[in-house]
Amino acid sequence: MLDFPSSLILKYLINECKDGSYKIIEKNDLISLLPTKYKVSQQQLDKIMYNLEQQDLVSLRYDDDNVFCVCTLPKSNNIFEDNKKSESKSKLISPLLNYLIIFLLTFFASFLSSFIISII
Repeated sequence: MLDFPSSLILKYLINECKDGSYKIIEKNDLISLLPTKYKVSQQQLDKIMYNLEQQDLVSLRYDDDNVFCVCTLPKSNNIFEDNKKSESKSKLISPLLNYLIIFLLTFFASFLSSFIISII
């Protein structure tokens, strides 16, 4: 699972490296991408990038003082697609469960009312 800064950086890299080729990206661009609450230093950014590389999400060709030469790997695209699929499944299950509950409550209410009427 990725933390918030890592996921933002990975989404940015996926958008920049759409064709699968290596891109040179300045570290300051990645740092400025993050909201102020999640600002990181260059050393923390290096750790994030190497962590993404260890998870086989990106490939780093080289890392200079101010730039990365980076390419996203297919696994990185799958992470966000899997999240979208699980969200859509949960959105589908919830309405079905609601309809089932409403159906059962209606059935038992009608059964109870017919039972009470037959007693009277």
